[in-house]
Amino acid sequence: MATVPAVQEAPKARPTHCPPTRPKTKRPRTLADVPQAVLHKEIFRFDALQRENEHLRSEVARLRKILTQPYYEASLELIKRQAAMGQIEADLFTDDLVEAYADSDEPLTLADQWPQLTTEDKCSIVPQLVARGFCVETLVGANVAAPISVYFKYEWDDADRAGSGKMHRFHAPPTPRFKVGDAILCKTGPAADAWEPGSIVKIGWAESVLELEKDYVAAYQIQLANSEDLVYAPNDTDEYVRPYVDSPPAKRRKLDK
Repeated sequence: MATVPAVQEAPKARPTHCPPTRPKTKRPRTLADVPQAVLHKEIFRFDALQRENEHLRSEVARLRKILTQPYYEASLELIKRQAAMGQIEADLFTDDLVEAYADSDEPLTLADQWPQLTTEDKCSIVPQLVARGFCVETLVGANVAAPISVYFKYEWDDADRAGSGKMHRFHAPPTPRFKVGDAILCKTGPAADAWEPGSIVKIGWAESVLELEKDYVAAYQIQLANSEDLVYAPNDTDEYVRPYVDSPPAKRRKLDK
């Protein structure tokens, strides 16, 4: 049987002149050129995305707080443990915090997730530590094993800051309102009128941590004017200590160091 030869298509003829290009779609140059219906639709969609974004940010912040609050509480427990061992500072290593947290009633599943916290997450507890009278040094950088060091002292010395680099940040309570020797009134009992005159003998009484096993450094140690008793003010607020206008008689006493 004879084969039928394939039919070849004739080549397309090239244009004999220069044809015009397709007109481009006119794009809006300003918001005024965008149809109102389209503009409203895009604005509403953007608002919805913005609200969703804000919701997600708040949820992330809430979940991080769930992890950092036990992290903070374990830090206080570790501080007391270190003080009981005679230490004057505590480096907040995650493994040590997990060990301290193991004795609590909270589920350890939270502590298991602490290694996932960023340095910024961990350092978010610094203001709470400073509010308890501690000096705190933080190390800036990613994947720092112990970004927070807590010192059992109320004020930094110049020697403490010497030789520190750009990676170090120093945090401390506000400047004390009183200085050593100032006459004050201090709250010595639960009654509303339980105020006694005295004088400041020490700023930042770290023995509240080292001896009394408290989880804060007391703002002041105070010598009462009408007795030989020494007391301490947990915080530098009017709740515990106030200025005394008519200075009480000063008392001298050799203090144990």
